[in-house]
Amino acid sequence: MAIQPTPLAATDTVKRAQFVIEADVDGEIVVLNPDTGACYGLDRIATEIWRELAEPGRVGDICSALLARYDVDRATCETQVRELLEHLRGEGVVELCAKDAR
Repeated sequence: MAIQPTPLAATDTVKRAQFVIEADVDGEIVVLNPDTGACYGLDRIATEIWRELAEPGRVGDICSALLARYDVDRATCETQVRELLEHLRGEGVVELCAKDAR
């Protein structure tokens, strides 16, 4: 039985995995995990979240950046951002940083 990672909290800091390859295709990002050969096409909003991760960032700060640009309530934004980041984390293209990392 696989161990499920702890769900991300707003205070968790996440970053792109170092080995990930990315390409911009018509304004949206395609991410490749060279270890698995898996490729992920990110839609417009997921691309914005990916770009927020150019530097390690807190989940809550990513949500705040999106809330400043879009008409969405905080609860919906936080849920959807966490779901995306948890999915990408499970695929090995996003990593959880140490609590003191930024």
